[in-house]
Amino acid sequence: MMQNELFDVIAKRRSIRKYQDRKVEGGDMKGVVDFLAQVKPLFPEIRTELRVLESATGKGLGSSIAPHFVSIFSEPKGDYLMNAGFMIQQVDLYLSSHGLGSCYQAMVKPNKDFVPPAGMECVISIVFGWPSVELHRKSLDEFKREPLSAISTVKGHDDIMQAARVAPSGRNTQSWFFTGGDGVIDQYYQKSLLFNDLRLIDGGIVLCHIWVAAEHAGKKVIFRKDADAAKNAPEKREYLISVHLQ
Repeated sequence: MMQNELFDVIAKRRSIRKYQDRKVEGGDMKGVVDFLAQVKPLFPEIRTELRVLESATGKGLGSSIAPHFVSIFSEPKGDYLMNAGFMIQQVDLYLSSHGLGSCYQAMVKPNKDFVPPAGMECVISIVFGWPSVELHRKSLDEFKREPLSAISTVKGHDDIMQAARVAPSGRNTQSWFFTGGDGVIDQYYQKSLLFNDLRLIDGGIVLCHIWVAAEHAGKKVIFRKDADAAKNAPEKREYLISVHLQ
């Protein structure tokens, strides 16, 4: 049931930058906190923790535009940036499906008085609260995204790839690219000298949309690395991971 709720908002979610001056409380906040404990990791071997924090405990540009924010903390190892993006996008979709607005704020971090979980660092945050503007888009035409043909040559999984196409990304760069078919989707991205960490987080965000859409379609999803896919990267792209659909 939860997967269906998340899938239903993929085609209409939007970043919200204006919020009502009231907190999320009671059962609504309990629902958010309970959901954080259910979030699925991309790489379970990487230790992570999701925390709901008040805007007063935050620092950085954007920390005060909403009453709350969720930060994801992670031990910095392996593909932890992709893992963080995959996890926190589930939170973004949950918030949107429950009437709450949210917006990625890469510069928002807990202030110096906050003690992070041992051995972990804050990767990225999303601010959230009750929106004071329209929460959802009315149609796919409102998305400012590349056409599917510009980001994918995957054959036979158009519904899943459309979910990937509308995923949010830092500065709307949409740096991802997908190849494959016959039950396998290979993911690549375009590296950046200045924003590479954000692009790796974006890689996890778009994988979340693929996973949610695939499970909604009744597919079992397995993520794994593939040496051949890595060798056959398109020009100017770096390999990230392969998605196996069963």
